Amino acid sequence: MRMLWLPEKCAQPEDPSTLIAQGGAGIWDIAEMLRRTEMSSINSAALESIEEGIDQLARAYPYANADYLHERTRNGLNYVTKQLEGRVTLRQHRELLVDAGWLFLLNACVQYDRGQREAANLSKAAALRIGEEAGHGEIKAWAWEIEAWFALTQSRWQDMLNAVEAGHMADQTHSVGVQLYAHKARAAARMGDARLVRDSLDAGRARLDRLPRPDHPEHHFIIDPDKWDFYEMDAYRLLGDDERAAAHARSVIRISTGPDGTEISPCAPQKPASPSESPPPAWARSKKPSAWAPQPSKPTASPSRPCF
Repeated sequence: MRMLWLPEKCAQPEDPSTLIAQGGAGIWDIAEMLRRTEMSSINSAALESIEEGIDQLARAYPYANADYLHERTRNGLNYVTKQLEGRVTLRQHRELLVDAGWLFLLNACVQYDRGQREAANLSKAAALRIGEEAGHGEIKAWAWEIEAWFALTQSRWQDMLNAVEAGHMADQTHSVGVQLYAHKARAAARMGDARLVRDSLDAGRARLDRLPRPDHPEHHFIIDPDKWDFYEMDAYRLLGDDERAAAHARSVIRISTGPDGTEISPCAPQKPASPSESPPPAWARSKKPSAWAPQPSKPTASPSRPCF
């Protein structure tokens, strides 16, 4: 007769609460950890408001007073830093890092305009570090673009070319590449390298033609297609190629002339007659009115960095 073997005592499932109490790695531990990663002291509306504020600041750069813009950019950095110190999800942490990166980029430009070279270099380096930590190629590329601009204004041609190449390696899809090619063309013209001037301008035009026309060309980190003829004119002027420079100058004059014959800058948007299209975000008004949202009511006569 075949006997059926039965264990003396059936194994009982472990009590999940016991696992948690004892620190065991059970499914309930994982569930609790996931719940905690979703806990946050900031919501999506606040994050969107921060991005809106940064967008307004970048669009105000061409015509806003440097001191005014510097104050609001610093206020923005303080606000974002405070949020990073609070409880945020992993996704929100990266979004806030990216926001800080854009603010450091803008701050570097404003500080350089104000003659604060050392501070500008620190802000640029901070943006580059954030771009690397967040895996954000466009921020890294703009940090290198700013380094290229610094080198260009200081006649450090080889440093400028090195920065351009680093920028291209960081990002190959956004409009920052167009600006990098424009810098390279101008540096090549200063060095008397006609072939490099033409190659850089051709590559910049090809990149520009692949990009959609921007809704807000005045945004400091978006390239205005109407500026390209100015870039080409200036590069050929520096090279001494008067024929090509004159051809592009005619296009610049056409773009720079309004229907009524008034002169319009090809590089800086004119101050709108009406107030800002949208009010400052709520978080910018929470503690101090207009804490750092731009209000372009006091434009300077000309932008600090008109084209290059």
